[in-house]
Amino acid sequence: MKLFSLFSRIFAGLTSLVLVLFVANPAFASNFYLSSDSADITLGDAVVPVRVVIDTKSESVNGISAFLRYPNDKLEVAWISYGEAFPIQAAEINENGIIEISRGSIEGEVGNVTIATIGFKGISEGEGSISFTEGSAAPRTVDSTDSLNLEESVGKKFTIKQSESNIFVILFQSLLSLLA
Repeated sequence: MKLFSLFSRIFAGLTSLVLVLFVANPAFASNFYLSSDSADITLGDAVVPVRVVIDTKSESVNGISAFLRYPNDKLEVAWISYGEAFPIQAAEINENGIIEISRGSIEGEVGNVTIATIGFKGISEGEGSISFTEGSAAPRTVDSTDSLNLEESVGKKFTIKQSESNIFVILFQSLLSLLA
């Protein structure tokens, strides 16, 4: 009888371990990242498009809330546009250096999916980072639990600088004022 009791405890323990390791979904699978062709933003009218992307790690996600922080003393949002993924708009807020984009999809989205493209303009020189913050989420289609791993979500660092032609104009104007 003692042997049977010991065997049943070992069997129950091993069964639990197998279920946890091989059957359960990972707690957090997806992550956000920013994609841009440039790490430099020129002061003035030039707009640099920055794509907001989710990598769902092959898991279906039916909604996103992306909260992004940016230095509003260095960058300005010129526009925000959306593609076909996550067609249901729930929120778009841009205040005090925080952008909130919340969107949904009835069918769910899988893979590396562009959520939005944000056009940034440089308003003062220096370095600035755009990062994902608390409040961001990506619920799974199957059970609505959050799949987002915020710690694995990757922002982007930008250098905001004068254009070379602007530098020459400033130098030329400075030289003229010295000669006058």
